[in-house]
Amino acid sequence: MTQKGQVAQILDSRRRGHAPGEVPIVKRKVSVLGLAAICTFGLAAWARAENPCASCHEEQVNAVRQTVHQRAAKNDARFCVACHGDPQKHLESGDKADILGQETLAQWQAAEKTAACLSCHGPSRLEFLNSPHHQGQVSCWSCHPGVWHQPAKSAGEPCSGCHRQEAASFRRAYRHPVPEGKLACVSCHDPHREQSSEELGRERCVQCHREVGGPFVFPHLAVEDGCLTCHAPHGSTNRRMLVTAGNGLCVRCHSQSNFPGVGKVPHNFNLAGGGRCFDCHSEPHGSNVSPLLAPRLLR
Repeated sequence: MTQKGQVAQILDSRRRGHAPGEVPIVKRKVSVLGLAAICTFGLAAWARAENPCASCHEEQVNAVRQTVHQRAAKNDARFCVACHGDPQKHLESGDKADILGQETLAQWQAAEKTAACLSCHGPSRLEFLNSPHHQGQVSCWSCHPGVWHQPAKSAGEPCSGCHRQEAASFRRAYRHPVPEGKLACVSCHDPHREQSSEELGRERCVQCHREVGGPFVFPHLAVEDGCLTCHAPHGSTNRRMLVTAGNGLCVRCHSQSNFPGVGKVPHNFNLAGGGRCFDCHSEPHGSNVSPLLAPRLLR
């Protein structure tokens, strides 16, 4: 069974009052309407009343009220029910065996953890079931620690724990200001859904870098291939976060057998003595004055 199917089964089991695994495995299609119905009608009526858990578990409930879930735990038991299940039998017996306790939750698989969160957040996070994180067995709990019975720890970007290569890029001399807190991974990436390459391409970049977004009278055709053709997205040892230094960047495309001739123009003089392509072609993203991208601005 797929991860998406497992989550659907677990959510349906809880709606029917069963523990995970007590109902036959049935392939179900998760929809916004279905998850909304679970959130609206699936919990017992008492879960909308005063939180019955607080009378015995005051310490845990008060701790939750110090987290981002404070409103969910303030007046009712919806937050508690999402993980610990229907407490009706536990309330009557007082026996910890009649509730999903810490030992049981510690053995939960990623699909069960995700289902607990989607029982409330489903309508707004339904696309998570198709995300690379969910498909890779990464649950909500993997990235959102400290939202249960204790305040969140100050651990910086949660992404760096898995995406170590990208995190290392932010230690380079030229980088996006993620370590300084001016940007975060979620400024570009949506961790809750699958993003197409187009979404993470040029259109994403020009939301901030509007000065190079155009449109230009004379566009640089290389820009159509995306910003990553020339720029490293996380960090680089080269200025302007370029993937390589010097003229090597340009000659990856602008090379021919009679180099240093480029096009019909010999560049021997121009490139001698450390000359840079950028010295003449000063508008590499596009120009409004020259099809040659403004060499010397036509002076």
